[in-house]
This record gives sequence, C-alpha cells and structure tokens, in this order.
Amino acid sequence: MHRVLQKTATIIPFATDTMPALEQVGKKALGLLELFAAGLPVPEGFCLTVAAYEHFLASVPEIAAIRQAYAQANSEEKACQLENWLSAAQAYIVSNALPGDLQASIATAYRELGGGLVAVRSSGINEDLGQASFAGQYESILGVAGISQLEAAIKQCWASAWALRVLIYGEKHGVVFQQLGAGMGIVVQRLVAADSAGVLFTVNPVSGREDEMVIESCWGLGEALVSGKVQPDRFVIAAHTGTPLQVDIVASRTLGDRQLVEIAALGRQIALLYGCPQDIEFAIASGQIYLLQARPITKLNFTGISGEWTTADFRDGGVAAGVVSPYMWSLYNFIWQHTMPTYLRTIKLWRTNEEVEWAKVFFARPYWNMGAVKQALQIVPGFKERDFDRDLGIEPTYDGDGLTVPVNLQTIWGALPVLFALGKAYRKQLERNRRIVADFPGIEASYDALDLQNLPFPQLLEQYKRLILEDYFRIESAYFYTIFNTSNAKLDFKQVFAPLEKKCGNDISSLALLGGLQDVPHLKPLIALWQLAEKLRQDPELGAAIVEAEPATVWELLAGTELAACLLDFCRTYRQHSTAELDLTAPRWDEDSTFVIQTLQGFLKTIGSSDPAVASQKQYERYIAERAKAERYFGKLRLGRRSFFQKLERARNYAWWREYMRDHSTRLYYQIRRLTLALAKRMQVAGQLNTKGDIFFLTFHEVIALAAGELAPAAAESIIQERRYYNASYRNFKNPNEVGYRYQLQEIPVTAVTGLCGVACSPGQVEGTLRVISSIAESARLQPGDILVTPFTDPGWTPLFGIIGAVVTETGGFLSHAAVVAREYGIPAVLAVPHACSRLKDGARAIVDGTNGSIILLDS
Repeated sequence: MHRVLQKTATIIPFATDTMPALEQVGKKALGLLELFAAGLPVPEGFCLTVAAYEHFLASVPEIAAIRQAYAQANSEEKACQLENWLSAAQAYIVSNALPGDLQASIATAYRELGGGLVAVRSSGINEDLGQASFAGQYESILGVAGISQLEAAIKQCWASAWALRVLIYGEKHGVVFQQLGAGMGIVVQRLVAADSAGVLFTVNPVSGREDEMVIESCWGLGEALVSGKVQPDRFVIAAHTGTPLQVDIVASRTLGDRQLVEIAALGRQIALLYGCPQDIEFAIASGQIYLLQARPITKLNFTGISGEWTTADFRDGGVAAGVVSPYMWSLYNFIWQHTMPTYLRTIKLWRTNEEVEWAKVFFARPYWNMGAVKQALQIVPGFKERDFDRDLGIEPTYDGDGLTVPVNLQTIWGALPVLFALGKAYRKQLERNRRIVADFPGIEASYDALDLQNLPFPQLLEQYKRLILEDYFRIESAYFYTIFNTSNAKLDFKQVFAPLEKKCGNDISSLALLGGLQDVPHLKPLIALWQLAEKLRQDPELGAAIVEAEPATVWELLAGTELAACLLDFCRTYRQHSTAELDLTAPRWDEDSTFVIQTLQGFLKTIGSSDPAVASQKQYERYIAERAKAERYFGKLRLGRRSFFQKLERARNYAWWREYMRDHSTRLYYQIRRLTLALAKRMQVAGQLNTKGDIFFLTFHEVIALAAGELAPAAAESIIQERRYYNASYRNFKNPNEVGYRYQLQEIPVTAVTGLCGVACSPGQVEGTLRVISSIAESARLQPGDILVTPFTDPGWTPLFGIIGAVVTETGGFLSHAAVVAREYGIPAVLAVPHACSRLKDGARAIVDGTNGSIILLDS
C-alpha cells in the first residue's frame, strides 16, 4: 500500500513507498514509478513534480505577467501575440536560475543516484493519455553530466511546455489547457549505455491481431528510432511465446531469439499491470533489458482481421459492457451461433450452406459478424448500408450510402420469398413465445425447489445440463428470434411511416407512435421502488436518515419496521436483476442490495418525483393522441391505411414482446448463476477447482466435462490461468466498437463543441447538468434531474431512469433498451452520439432534445 504524496513535494525517488497522483508528475513519470514499484527492470532515477515546476515559475515574475496577459486577452489579441508570449516565456525559463531550495534538492537526488550520465525527460500532465499521446512534442535530453548540465536540461524540458507545437497538437486533439505552460513533471534516470534499443507493441498495430506482438529495434540508443531517423529491424512474434513469425533485418540483426522471448514476457507483464495494449520503449546493455517507458497504444489498424465485426446491440444488451467471462460468452454464443443462421435461412435471406462464424471475441469483448449479415441483406430491394449502420449506431467509414440494392422488378421478384417467409416468421414466433410464457412458471418452480446443498452431485450435474441444454436453449433462442423480428418489424413500419412523415413533417412522431407500451416488465421494479420511497416519505425523520446513510447501514435503520420487510420482499421479488445482468459473476439483488438502496435514496432526494406508473400512463395517452392524428390523416383513404396500422401494431407488439422475453431470459440467468455456483462449491471441495470463481473462466461445455471427469483438473487449471491473464490484460481497454479491414482505432479527434447530434430515440426537451458516468459503479454521483451521459446502458440500470432527466449514450438505437425505457418513462433520449463521454464535460449545463436528437451546451 503506497502513501499519498504531499502536494508540495518537489522530488520523488523511484525507490519510494509514496505514489503520486497523475496530475502531480504526469503520465510518463507515474508510469515509470509504477513499473519500478512492480519490480520490473527500470533504470534508477527520480522525478521532479509539477509542484517543483510551478515553484520555479513563481520565482520568475515575467511568467505570471505573461499568463495574466493571455487570460485577459481577447481572441484577436491572442492570435497576434501568442507566439511572442510563448517565445518570451521560454527565454525567461532557460535564463533564470532555479530557487536555492530546489537546487539543493536536485543536487541531493542526483548525488544519491550516483551522479554520472543521466537522461532527462519531460512528463507533461496531458501526455500519454488515451485521448492524445503528445509523442515527440516535449523535450528529452540524453547524456547529461554534472549539476549545471542537469539544471540546464531540466529548464529546457520545462521550456518545451511553452512550445507552440504543443498548443497546436493539443487543440487538434481536443485537449483543453487551463493556462499557458501546462503542468509538467520531469524524469531523471541513469542513462543506459545501450547496445541496442527498440519499441514493443503488445498487439500488432498494423493487423490488429492480438496473438501477435511487434518489435522494432536498432543499434545504440533508441532516440533515433522513435524520431524516425533510422530504419529499424522489425520482428513480428507470437504474443504468448515470443517465437518469431516474421523477421525483417535492415543490416545486421539487433535482437536474438532469446531476447525476443524475454521482451515478449515483459510485454505480457506490463499489459497485465495496466489492463490494455501497450507501446513499450526498451534498451539493452550488456545483455540486460531495461524498460524506459510504457504507454497505451492509441492507434490500431485491423488489416489482419477479415470481414466486419461489431459490438452493436451487444453493448446495450450488456454482454459487451466489459470484458466478458469465457463462461458467459459460451452461453451467449451457444444461442447466437444457432439462432442467427437459422433465422436468416428461415426468412430466406441466407441461401447458402456456407459455414460462417457468426460471432467472435476480440480484446476480451464479443463481436458479431456484421459483414455476413450485410451480405445476406444484399437480397433486399432498397437496402442502404448507411441506413443499416445508422440504425445500429455504427459510424460509417465510407462516402455516400455505401452498399445499396436498387428497387426494380428483378430485385422485387427475388425478394418475394423473403416477404412471405418473414410474415410467417412473425406469426410463428409469437405462438412459440406464448407457449414458453405458459410453461415458464413450472420451469422456474422446478429449479427453485432443488435443495442445491444436499442434492447428490450426479443429480445436480444432470439438473445443470437440463437447465442449459434444454430450458435455456429453448427460452433464450426464442428471445433472440424475438429480437430479430422486432428489428424487422421496426424497419417495416419505418417504410410505411416515411410517406406520412413527408406529408405531415413534425406534426406526427414515430417515437410517440411506438411509445406508451403497457405493462412492460422492466417498469415494475421501478414502480415498486418508487412506492416504497413514498412510504418512507410518510416518516420524514427516517427518510432523511436513510438519504444520508451509507447503503450498508440502511438495513440497520429499518430493522424491526414494516419497511424492512417491504424492502426485503422487493429484493426477493426482483431477485433476478443486477447491475450487470449479463455478467454472471455479478451478484443479483437478493445477494447484494447496495444498488437498490442507492436508487431508493435517489428517489427520496427527488422532491415531488413523478410516479413511474403515472409517467407510463401519460406516454400511453400520448400514443393514443398520436394515433388519432394518423387516423385523421388517412381519413377515408384505403390506400396504405391497412398496411400502416397493421405494421404499427406489429412493431408495438414485438417491442413489448422483446422486453417481456428479456424478463424471462433474465429470470433464467438467475437460475443459471445459482446452479453454477452450487456446482463450483462442490467442485472446489472435490479439488477440481481452486476457487469458486474459477468456474467462470471455463465454458459451460468444459464445466460439464470437468464435473464428469472427462477434463483433468490440471488441464482445467491451465485453461483458467491463461484466460484470467487474457481478460485482465484488456480490463481497462476502451475497445473499438467495430473491427475489420474498414476500421481503425485511433486517438479521438475531440474538439471544443457547442452541440452534438445523435439518434432521436425518446421525445421531449430537458435542461440539466451533464453527468458523465463510465460504469454503474459511479451511479451514486447522479443527482435528481441530471442528464446521464454514458457509453451504453445495461438493463440493470433501469431504476436510474426514475431519477435522471434525460439520457445520452455513445451507442444504441431506436429499439435499444435505453430507448424503450426512456420512452416509457417519458424522458428524452439521444443515443449513438459519437464520443459523447469525451466531448461532453461532466458538470456542464446542456439542453437535450430527444425529438430532434440534439444536445446543446449552455456553458461557454
């Protein structure tokens, strides 16, 4: 456990038990301190903090004058004077002496390092962040010897914070500098007399392949390589072993096979430490490898990944919300690989026996085969790739409409079998759903009745197999088919709505026509929790105490009251829900009530909050009013009337069924978690697993094989450890939403904005405070009426919709869970806003318009 560094500290030796914050030393310095603390081979050294930099600047009065002039200048004056101010500041920095106390501290640290040659490197507080690397923008000085040279080198690095190129780079990448000469730390390290040096990428940056690392190396120091002055040797190596796969030598080989293996091993350690792909600089002296820097890879191409793959809908559904456990993915993929091709064949869109991989894991997240689906849709007259991508919240990488299919007699004739088959599929699936709903209470009760603690192990295993291979397969497949039909029903309605929209403009809303669904399952816990909050409001003193209490102490406050029984009954009634419902490692509400209590506290904070049931009824009334408008438009017209209302009813019906089947799916996942943990407990006692959590790093097929004695425990342990490493190595990676030959991951070109646009998914307009939240763990920061800005929502987030004023996401579309819930609760929703979490500032005020899909910033 590291101690917190004092804000006024100016020097930090690498060998310390004190760890600074990022803003105290910059990312480069912090990274080296972390690598050193992890026991990795980093040359000894020390850091100068941002406090040391500001202490020096405070001793130069001209710097304060320049900063004040810049702050008070208008835009025209800044444009005219900026370069002059920066040049003057740099001159003042390099020409002024350091304060005496800072000189003494640096001299002491240099002496304790042993003196001699050192490298002096800048560490800007904006450098090497995910948004922008600032590579090559600041100074690094090698071969520095003696105190006077060291002081001069430090000042030269500090002066580089005032370089015009830094501001230009920052503006291009959306970095907002709070003042001129943004904070900078300094790294001083013993100089490695490198025989060779290089850079390691823990993922192939050209192909995007995770099973490959790339090393570029040259003789001598690495500065010539990173500055592009020399042509390096290039090695493509196997990520797990370091075995060379491709070797390109310029003249004489700079790295041997043994060194490749050692460098790869260090790369795996560092990727594991940070949880994302790394760009690592190293040097080799007398056979010893030294690490000089590690930073996240900010740009990846995917030329080595054939086809097109996306996480669209997987993100909103929750299975791709973070790294997916091998166990969860084996279940999900079990259904996906069956239902997707079966559905496409059923509706005559897939007319080949070609074997296709319909889903795959990249960067520990699941993706589905978008390229194959687009190929299937080439049969559909009027298909436009841009419309397809827009509906899924996918950013196009092409000009125009992309792939299109003309509308003519030939294409219409060819698509007639699809039309007839789709109509049949609509009818048949609803019949299957009704049978499942009728059977489900008995299915659920049969698993609830199991005495999992005392059931003989062979019987427990048989019940587990029945649950997965029979009931889960049947019910989850039906849910997936319902999702597919819902998407097609929405597209069918969109086609018949277009002429009406063209005629009436904004006078009629498709959002209102598709909203106001009655008796939607996901609203029931929201209504029940609101009703519990209303009961608590009857006792103002108790309610106030609960609002201020930590979630863990709320049960103590309620002990012995009727409200405690009500809360307990709520957690049991809606036991299947979780903050991450498609993460089976996450506890359900009957295991951990923290989120339930936090949401209850949010309701209590909301003065005069509206009853979710009333809000839902208002949306239904709005639907009735909007439908009446459509009725008036058609009047006595017969042309198109029947088709319009038939497709409207089908779209509404399937939107309801999708949510209803989702609820049954969630209830079945509750049983799967329950039986899985019971198996894991028995298998741990039997020595087949080291911990209960290990079971989530096996597929369900492997769990069955291990339990049946068909997979050796040692073999299972090897699989588990490799998968634990893999998931942990990507736990912090902001993976691209799409991969394949047409896509790339790159630094986000975030620029200052006054407004953003996305897909309008729930009507209405709200002004409020933006609350940028990356995960549900931060949900306690939400205040009543806030505008939730997040990459995507999980179904487990539903109760938050009773607190927020509007929702903005980077992903999702018209039929996503966030859109459906927002419409039913009557709050504006704008989804599929590119880079919303980076471009919208937490705490800023904004207007969200869910009718036209806009976000207008009110703060300058």
